[in-house]
Amino acid sequence: MKIIELDNSKIKNSEETILALGNFDGLHLGHIKLISTMIDEACKKNLKSAVLLFKDHSGKVLYPSSKKFVLTTLEDKIEILKKEKVDIVFVKNFDIDFSKMLPAEFIDFIITKTKCKGIVVGRDYKFGYKGEGDIRYLEEHYVDQEFKLIEINDFCLDKKLIKSTLIRNLLEIGNVELANRYLGRPYSIKGKIVHGEARGHLLGFPTANLENQNYILPKEGVYFTISEVNGNHYLSMTALGENKTFDEVEKKIETYIFDFSEDIYGKTQKLYFIEYMRENDRFPSANELIQQLEKDKIYISKKDLQLYTDMLL
Repeated sequence: MKIIELDNSKIKNSEETILALGNFDGLHLGHIKLISTMIDEACKKNLKSAVLLFKDHSGKVLYPSSKKFVLTTLEDKIEILKKEKVDIVFVKNFDIDFSKMLPAEFIDFIITKTKCKGIVVGRDYKFGYKGEGDIRYLEEHYVDQEFKLIEINDFCLDKKLIKSTLIRNLLEIGNVELANRYLGRPYSIKGKIVHGEARGHLLGFPTANLENQNYILPKEGVYFTISEVNGNHYLSMTALGENKTFDEVEKKIETYIFDFSEDIYGKTQKLYFIEYMRENDRFPSANELIQQLEKDKIYISKKDLQLYTDMLL
């Protein structure tokens, strides 16, 4: 897969494409349907399949006062699209000037830079200044015998419209199992391991403390997770939020990795959320907390790691 930065004037695309447009936060099953349709159309036309991604979520620029948390980073999206066998990913910086482009300016820019002969979009796709451009605009101004527009209908599963907002809402209530079903893969976050209080060592459950890089986190609680470190996968359990037993108010992402003893401070950990287990309870004593952690460990240790790693990205 080729990655082309549209802000780099020295790098130009020379191949004609069919282009998928959208925000693609989460790259859920609805997005994957759109991507698959785009790839099929590109194959029919003997063109390259391509996707346009923005370096930052558009909301970060349009609503700077509110911190924007995402389901997938740019790096995550590229990794998923590579698995889907997309030929080209175009990457563009979404800034104030770009956000003020009129619909015609936006589409002309896209066509010129990506050499697209067709666009695949969802029915509610909006573009250009204040979202003034939409499907109808494209049909009226651009569609002809040389340029094709494919509109993808909403994707439904379990009688629910699959959208990024639905995934976010499910994570907020801790329903990672259903969120994973609609994503088509386990929800994951990635970041560097940082130093913590080292309290886990004293309890017999040493934890890796993950630095959050603006990901949306599931509801606070204890989860069955899979940890990926140095390219290897391990069963793990993760506590999100405050350690109430020790009156800690700082919200953390602490993971106990099974059968693991390496020094991984400063290294990258990818964490896959498989199942919500329980709330982050306050225990009367450290011993009672340890007893509960032992129960959690026994429950997770019965899981088949290979069964879950086959589902991972």
